[in-house]
Amino acid sequence: RGSPKGEDEAVASNDQHGLSLEHIMGTATSLSPVGLRQTKAPSPSPSTDEPTTYVPTTYSPTTSYEPTTNNNNPLTFYAIGDVPYSDMEACLLPHELAKLSTSEGKFLVHLGDLQDGKGGATCPETLHENIASIFESSPLPTIFVIGDNEWLDCGGGEGGTDAAEESFAYWEKHLLAFHERTDLNWPPLDVNITRHADHPEFFCLSP
Repeated sequence: RGSPKGEDEAVASNDQHGLSLEHIMGTATSLSPVGLRQTKAPSPSPSTDEPTTYVPTTYSPTTSYEPTTNNNNPLTFYAIGDVPYSDMEACLLPHELAKLSTSEGKFLVHLGDLQDGKGGATCPETLHENIASIFESSPLPTIFVIGDNEWLDCGGGEGGTDAAEESFAYWEKHLLAFHERTDLNWPPLDVNITRHADHPEFFCLSP
């Protein structure tokens, strides 16, 4: 869920595919060449479709958001989610990430769901390690929002609480501070990230 916090701040989290960034970040313009699209079922293999006009009811995770700030200096970033859901997507994703333009977006946000959650997802540490490895291909700092498929859905309902807590610990270890890495030659993030003291998965972006 997300809600505005003044004109210069925004809270972002993922709630079972229900995140609606148009309510957080304002006007949107489709800029990204990445062709991954959000679906509730496993998504198709990435393609390089022409960018489409943003329509709130058919949210494209490749949309670049431009909130208006007090100094008329828009913050533009990329967002994707629900990927990779297959080995093929995991293979193609680094090539699509490499196409992101550092001149059109400051950073990338993954909105959660790193795997298909159907059938009782398993969430080993290797899941988070592999995602970190894939997103090393991004030319931009990448911020991760945790999704239910790699958290609350872990364990398939049997021993699910322990499995969910274990997976959350893996997410914290490998992805929570992923955007802070200094070994990937990323440009500056140019925003401040403030996290909730008790729930670090919730954060606020501000100038």
